[in-house]
Amino acid sequence: PRVILDLHQEKKSEIAPDILRSRFLELIARYDSYCRIYTDGSKIGVSVAAAAVMGEQCSSMRLADKASIFSAELRGLSLALDIIKKSRKKEFLILSDSHLCKL
Repeated sequence: PRVILDLHQEKKSEIAPDILRSRFLELIARYDSYCRIYTDGSKIGVSVAAAAVMGEQCSSMRLADKASIFSAELRGLSLALDIIKKSRKKEFLILSDSHLCKL
């Protein structure tokens, strides 16, 4: 796998939304033939969940109340890998808003 951190070069709060969107569209255009999988983890109050979405296919999971947002983001990535394992396609682009990628 190759990790692309192009959109993590600057803080999201310091970039105008239209510029960030433009950079995002340029990035995914470079991988137009790849299957896109979007991931996310969320924590609201004590409720924690994760999801991965590829087209019409969605995989989601509720985590234990004590789970952290970091666990949720990682679970989202894990769900994306599960989708990839079950797919017959060969090229994937996993899109995550997680700052875990900087680790």
